[in-house]
Amino acid sequence: LGLYNYPQAEIKVFNSFGQIVFENEGYYQYWNGKTNGGQLLPASDYYYVIYLDPSITIPLYGTITITY
Repeated sequence: LGLYNYPQAEIKVFNSFGQIVFENEGYYQYWNGKTNGGQLLPASDYYYVIYLDPSITIPLYGTITITY
């Protein structure tokens, strides 16, 4: 994907209740399975949406499963 090529990318990760558990805008930050506050998330399925650039209106989306 090369998110470094999209400096205005917006990334949001949601839990199964639709609550944002992680978000990042601008400079790409590696997501380590923790909330923005540093709390370790429980094992579960999570959903992400990535807007690469304001000029690209179709987002990338999918699921991530955390297991321990």
